[in-house]
Amino acid sequence: MKIIVKNLFPIFLAIIFVSCNSVESTPTTNPMDVAKNAIAVAETGIAMTQTAIPAATFPPLVTLVSPTAIPPEPTRIPPDSYADKIDYAIATAPKIYTRLPYINKATPYGEYSGCIKTYDFHNYVSYAVSLPMETVNAAFLSYFSSEKWDFTEATSELVGHDHNIPRTIYDVYRISSIDKPAFERLIVILTDESTPRGYDHIDVRAELTHVEAKENLEYLLYPLTCFNRQEGWGWIRLHK
Repeated sequence: MKIIVKNLFPIFLAIIFVSCNSVESTPTTNPMDVAKNAIAVAETGIAMTQTAIPAATFPPLVTLVSPTAIPPEPTRIPPDSYADKIDYAIATAPKIYTRLPYINKATPYGEYSGCIKTYDFHNYVSYAVSLPMETVNAAFLSYFSSEKWDFTEATSELVGHDHNIPRTIYDVYRISSIDKPAFERLIVILTDESTPRGYDHIDVRAELTHVEAKENLEYLLYPLTCFNRQEGWGWIRLHK
């Protein structure tokens, strides 16, 4: 389903202005609440641009008495019927993750999953950076600004066995592509393992959710599993 951006984008900018006037290490707004507000605005804007579709009518259901039938085998969707969806994800995601800070100097690993019936997909990549956390943080803040990511939320926590490994998480959103609009969510997780390793080492994990179908907007909040397991595909390695 094509999403019309003309009427939606001003509303989207308004919620951005209210919800995202700063990036702090300890957020004053719950990232999940911000995400839900963004999706609510998106759904409202989409509804304003769509023509109402008459409700379908069906003839009365007639129940026939017949012998017990043998249940048919589950329908199996051949891979070639959704190969274009996989190709689309593998072509679209690199346009985003290849612009991440320092990724071109690293050896990234990643995977894809997606929906058989739509062009909605999930992608993640992970790689390591041999620089101090402050430098990496600054580079990602600059990236979010230059690539027009909004609703930036930063949270900090201590992880690891002794809870001595700092971790910073950024949760951002945007409407991408003028030609084929989509809502995208990017979660960037920076884990500073410099202290236990004895040298600068930041693990980077970037998780992208790309949604074009209105009915799948909820998957901006949750892992992209489509409508059910039978309607999804994945995981595909970073390089096909």
